[in-house]
Formats: sequence, structure tokens, C-alpha cells
Amino acid sequence: MKNINYKFNIQKDINLMIEYVRERYTKLQHRVLDFQKGDKKRLAKLLNPPECFNYDDECDDALWAFYILEICRNLDIVKYDIKGEYAGWHSCEPSFKDNYVEYLSNNKFVKLSPSKKERAILKVLINRDREFYNNSILGSNTLELFSRYGSACNITNEMNYTKVRNKLLQIIGAYAKDKKVLLKDFIAYLEKNHRDLIIDIKFMKKASCKTRYDTIYPKYEYQNSLNLDSDKDAFAIVEGYFVVKFLEGVMAEMQFVELEYDDDFPTDSTSRLPYYVKSFQLTQKFFHIMNPNDTTLDKAKITITPDFKIFIEAYLYQSEILENLAYFAKIKSEDKHLTILEMNKKLCLQNMVTDTKLLSPDETLKLLKIAIPANVEIELKEWGKNSDKFIIYENYGVVEAKLLKKDLQKVDDAIGEYLVTTTTNNKYKIVRKPDICYNRLEKKEFVPVKVKQKLNDLDFGVKKTSSKKKECKKQVVTISEENFIGINIKDNKIRKEIVEELSKKDVNPLINDKSGVIIFQDKYRSKYSSLVAKLKKKYLIELI
Repeated sequence: MKNINYKFNIQKDINLMIEYVRERYTKLQHRVLDFQKGDKKRLAKLLNPPECFNYDDECDDALWAFYILEICRNLDIVKYDIKGEYAGWHSCEPSFKDNYVEYLSNNKFVKLSPSKKERAILKVLINRDREFYNNSILGSNTLELFSRYGSACNITNEMNYTKVRNKLLQIIGAYAKDKKVLLKDFIAYLEKNHRDLIIDIKFMKKASCKTRYDTIYPKYEYQNSLNLDSDKDAFAIVEGYFVVKFLEGVMAEMQFVELEYDDDFPTDSTSRLPYYVKSFQLTQKFFHIMNPNDTTLDKAKITITPDFKIFIEAYLYQSEILENLAYFAKIKSEDKHLTILEMNKKLCLQNMVTDTKLLSPDETLKLLKIAIPANVEIELKEWGKNSDKFIIYENYGVVEAKLLKKDLQKVDDAIGEYLVTTTTNNKYKIVRKPDICYNRLEKKEFVPVKVKQKLNDLDFGVKKTSSKKKECKKQVVTISEENFIGINIKDNKIRKEIVEELSKKDVNPLINDKSGVIIFQDKYRSKYSSLVAKLKKKYLIELI
């Protein structure tokens, strides 16, 4: 006998998938609903696919990635085309032209508590495809899928699968509480007490079936030879099959059960009975999640040690806490219920300089109601002070938005984290990394006009006149074109220091009295670069 421990975390992988599609604007394949080759490789490293039976190469990582993406779509976190369109008369399958995965910023999932997220995921799994004709991503292939032959006109086509699964959850919770249950005993219990739970004979007339198991075939070769209604094991073959696929599917994927498999049970394709699953036992997570008012699993114990390590003990994935700590701490190790982070001064300073609205690390920890050792608190306050340096602005762009009010929010969503500020009338937007922003807007079909302005593009020359016309004497004027560099430094003290250093290098900079912008000729760029390199030893500088 062996126990299968599925080491994965659907909620964590959903959060990782959200970060991935927000940053990359992922495009799916043209011919099939699947990731591009490059995305498959990146997601295989990013996500945590489980060990499972279904695939020869220890579970195809790309299948797990797309499985997580499908859950995100059903949770209304992302959207993409799932219908496609037929490209021509001879197309046997739909195509998916320009099928981008779009993150829906107004989704409600990310704001839920960890336990409510688990219940939302459970609801998606409860409402998915039929067990008889689709394998779970974790399920074993010991039992083959039922044949689709006759499935359009048998009782399984009339079943309310969502209702059946919800009822089965209630029955399992009452029957299997605090004990290990043999699968044989549980199926026998269902046959005696809930015979019509899965295959309900009241649908026979509607499905035009003559008998209970009419046109239900566990394997294709049985369609003309197997009479399930006369088989003493018919209930175990059909209803028992559904129960096992439910346990390996919804229950195992939610980590509601610990399954025990029988090594001695036949695993060849002739096996019709589902008893290769020897037994199952419910986990405590099942009872907490099944109670809609239970918030026990939302609690997290957070400890900070004097050596700047953070220990987070929690039963469920704490996405909100980890996102707040990610600005100044890096993950060192992760276990099933324990995550260890280490605070990083350089990471903290970089993020605080980039985002001036970001709380200091000590303020963040206090907001999360975390007790901080005295030496750590003193050091963290110093980190916050060190981040108050100067910023040299470079590589900014302007987006002019002549759109209806309903489209303005879509523009902001496309620009995302690169939006710096916008005018009061929402007409002009200042953005960082303009090339990325313009590409995103183009994909969203807002199609901006990109304009580059350079001094060299302007024509200061004298136009030639026709030789037939009378020449007129004009004063000869020589115009010399020169390029300049402008830098904006908010700190007066440091601005003065920069000007003095540039003057020592014979740069002779000019200063705008109103804006404080320092301007000098482009030919002195090398001297300016050497000065910046020198200042980096003294200050934390971010070139924007």
C-alpha cells in the first residue's frame, strides 16, 4: 500500500499566474487553446506542478499551467477567447487569432480572505466537466474513461452534476468524520442508503432508457457484450467509478483527502472495479472550508528574529501578507505551512526610491500588527531615512488620450504600473518606459500615434530660390545646432553639489530659476557620467 501526498498549492499558483499575465500580456497559440512554447518553459519554473499519475514525463508542467489559467478564467480573474472561429470552409477546428490573456483588474477574488479564496476555488471545481468522460489532472489511468458511445441519450446526460457533487460532499463529511474509510465500505454504504444519488432512475423516461444502465459503457469494447444491469458489481462499476474520480478530482485537488492506494490491485486495462484506491481519510481543511463561517484557517503566526528573518506559519497561502513583505524581504525557503523570509536592505531602498508613496518597512510591519525586536526596529527606521535621496529623471513619455470617459480607465489599466501622473482633465498622462506603454496600448487597439522630437529634425537652412528670379542680397547667418542634457534634482543641497562638481570639470551648467532643472551641452556627457558613477558611492541613485 502507498499514500499519495500531492505537494502543490492551487491558491499560490493562481497568485503567481496573476503576476505573470499582468506583466507579460500573454498571447495563446493560434491553433489550440494553449500557451506559447516560451511561456510554457517560464511557467514550468514559476509554478509548482504536482506529482500525478496521468503523464509519462512526471506530469506535463504545461498542462498544469493551463489548468491554473482555466481556474483563473472561471474565477473571472482573466479572460481570453475560448470559442474561436473557423478560418474557412474546410476547417475542422476553430482558430484563435490574437488570443491575448487579459487580466481583469476589477476582479473580486484578489481581495478575498484566504479561506474565502479556497471556497471560491471549490465552487469552480464543483461546476466543471463530467467525471465519466474527463479525467482529473491528478487522477489515475487505472480505470479507463467511460465510452462516449451512447452518452448523448443515456441517464448521465440528464444528471445535475453540481447537485450530485454537493450532496456527495455532505455525505462524505458525515460518514467519514475522524476516521479512515475503506472505499469498498463507502460504496456499499452508498448502494444501500443513496442508490439514486448519482444515477437517478427518475431520468430514465426523459433519457428514453429502457434500464438503469442502458447505453452506459465503461469501455468501448463492452458496448455489445456487457449487460451492466445483470452484473452484481454494476453499482461499483458505475457509481463507484464516479466516486473514485470525484475523490481524485475535486477532493484531492482541494487537498480535502489523503488517499491510500493498493499496490496489489490489478492495474491493467481489463480492471473494471475502482478498488485500486484502498481507502481515504478527510483532512481538517475539509471541515474548516465546508463551514462558510469558519475563519480559523485565515490566521497566520508571524515572528521576526533579531537576525532579520521573518517566519510565517499559516495553513493557507497568505498572499496579502507576502505581497506587503516582498518590498523589503526575500523568500529563503517554503514548506507546506511555513515560509521563511529574510529582510534585505538593498531591496528595500530600491523599492522606496522607486515608489515614494511606499511605507517604510517598520511602518508596514506595524500595519500588519507584527511585533518587532528593538534592534530590528531601529535598523529599519534607518533604512527609511537612507532612501530619502534624489532622483534624476530620464526616459519619460507622454500619452495624449482623446477618448470617451468609459475608455479612460481601460487606458490606465493598459499602462498599469508605468503611469506616473495625469492632468486634471485626463487628457495627458506621464508614463515611465514609454515604449512598453505604447506597445500595450497598440495591442488594446487604442493605437496611439508615437511622435519623436529631436533638435536635429528641425530645418534651419535657407531655401534655394529659382535662378530666373532676381537675386536679392541677404545677410548670411550661421546657425550651429547643439544638443543639451537636462536633469531634474529635487533636493536643493544635492543640486548645489552637482552644479559645483560640474563647474570644476569646466562644464559650466545653466540652472532654470523656476524649475531648478540643470542644463548643459551634450558633449560633456562623459564628464556627467563619471560624476554620476562617483555619486553612486555616496547616494542611492535611480535614473528614470
